[in-house]
Amino acid sequence: MFRIILLMLLTVSLLANFYFLSQQTQQGAAQEDLAYKYQVVKGDYDLMKQAYKREKDNMAGIRQAHNRLIRLEGTPAFANTYALVFWETQKHTVFLDANGLPSPPGGKQYQAWQIVDGGKYESLGVFNYQPDKDNLFQVRNAKQPKGFAISLELTQGAKQPTSNQIYVEGAF
Repeated sequence: MFRIILLMLLTVSLLANFYFLSQQTQQGAAQEDLAYKYQVVKGDYDLMKQAYKREKDNMAGIRQAHNRLIRLEGTPAFANTYALVFWETQKHTVFLDANGLPSPPGGKQYQAWQIVDGGKYESLGVFNYQPDKDNLFQVRNAKQPKGFAISLELTQGAKQPTSNQIYVEGAF
């Protein structure tokens, strides 16, 4: 009789251990899932925080008292395009609003240019235009431009704009 009771207690103990072990395993999996979801949410939050800071900085940049606004009109081949340039004359910073440009084809990007004395073009760099985003780009070291232009170039950019690929340009 004593052995039967011991056998029953051992069986109950083994079943209880098995039950609690499976519960612990489920809790561990749930905790790992929760930790993964936390990392995803934290990553999304960090991206949103960076985007907010960029937008806040951009707004502060275009609201400067020393800014000059230039509307870049589409060239004859691209008449329905436009862009806006906010040129901060003291810090020589350019904010470029490219929302009036079409999506670039694969393997190409837009390149910003400053037009200086003698009508020469100097590159301000290529920028990654994304049609589903607010496309305001900041460029530094614009000297004393007479105007600005944007052309479509290969992703690495060009030393001079491809003349038949100048989408927009404008001068003071």
